[in-house]
Amino acid sequence: MVTKIFKLILIAQLTLVVPSVAQTKHLNGYCENVEAAKIDKSKGEFLSDSLYASYSESAKGVVLRVVNTTNKPVYLFSSYFPEIFHSSKYIHRVNKKEKSYLISFLPLIPYLSTKPTDKMILGSDQLISKGQVLYNFIKMSPQTYYDIELQYDELFKNISQKDNLTCDFKAEAKSKFDEIKFKDLSVNKLAGKYSLFFDLAVYDKVDLLCEQSAYYLKEFEFDKQAKSFRTLRVPATIQNYNHPLF
Repeated sequence: MVTKIFKLILIAQLTLVVPSVAQTKHLNGYCENVEAAKIDKSKGEFLSDSLYASYSESAKGVVLRVVNTTNKPVYLFSSYFPEIFHSSKYIHRVNKKEKSYLISFLPLIPYLSTKPTDKMILGSDQLISKGQVLYNFIKMSPQTYYDIELQYDELFKNISQKDNLTCDFKAEAKSKFDEIKFKDLSVNKLAGKYSLFFDLAVYDKVDLLCEQSAYYLKEFEFDKQAKSFRTLRVPATIQNYNHPLF
């Protein structure tokens, strides 16, 4: 009887930590530098000599579009773009003083890694467990764009759960040597209307972030580059989803 109980516990534990094939692929993907799509200049729909982000809305969700029409390449931080992360409370952040609701794809630098661990953790805690999420980027050469699709059903699927948000903080101030003390919030505990924003991070250089040994052998230079991103903030007005805060 004891042996059977032990086996059941072991199976349950394995079920919690073993990822799907898609998750394994993402976790093991490091600095793949996917190339952004080339702009069709004949359409004339993009601003010239600019790096910017915009959004469009469909019945099911939003599409964030990042555009680079400058003469220099940039690197769009993409580690949190897979759908499995979209509903995480560590992505959904609220600033109660400014009445802003941020869906942030900015890097959580203390928890990003260059090498995965053997044990895989699923769910929101994956984002704040070292070795679970690796640095990854979209390479945006001059005259390119990249679209990120976000489905409402996935983005807000935890809306009715307790502690489904966190308080906002300055992500760029956190180094790889820090910890972040997250303060949990719940949508149903907040009152009034909030302004919605999407935050994206772009880097001018990622050479050290894409050199695995630099994480350990050039720690301070690595950390400096990790914090050197620029934030592209996209204000959004949602029409096709009934959210209690906006």
